[in-house]
Amino acid sequence: MAATPTNTSILDPSLKPEIGPNSIPREAAVIAYTEKYLKELDELRYQLIATKTTIDASVASAQSAQLQCFALLKELDEKNHSLKEHEDRVQRLAEQLDNLENDLQARELSQKQLKDEVMRVEHDIMELEINRGISRTEEKSIEVGILSSGSSLSN
Repeated sequence: MAATPTNTSILDPSLKPEIGPNSIPREAAVIAYTEKYLKELDELRYQLIATKTTIDASVASAQSAQLQCFALLKELDEKNHSLKEHEDRVQRLAEQLDNLENDLQARELSQKQLKDEVMRVEHDIMELEINRGISRTEEKSIEVGILSSGSSLSN
């Protein structure tokens, strides 16, 4: 919508058309707009490059964080597996300990029963011995009595 070169140069001599490389006259307003547009385009390119660089760095950082997460998940999984193995081992040891305690209690009971039986047998033996001793004493008394009666009879 620029004015024709001849009209523009009459109204404003500073907008005198320039002649471009292909011998076509250019107007200063079009040139200024184009230069401004090219400058903005260069700034946008710079911003795009900076943004792409930032995005690339962010992507690399995200990938690195993702790899660290995977490594940590793997380590956590290994530790959970190891913990499960240890818990299973502790459970087996607890069961073995319970079995040993039960065996110990059974042995203690058995030993107590054996001790009680031995004491009962010893007691029975002692009673028998005492009874035998009394019986022998009675036998001797009877023998002594018979012998003494026999001696008195012979006298």
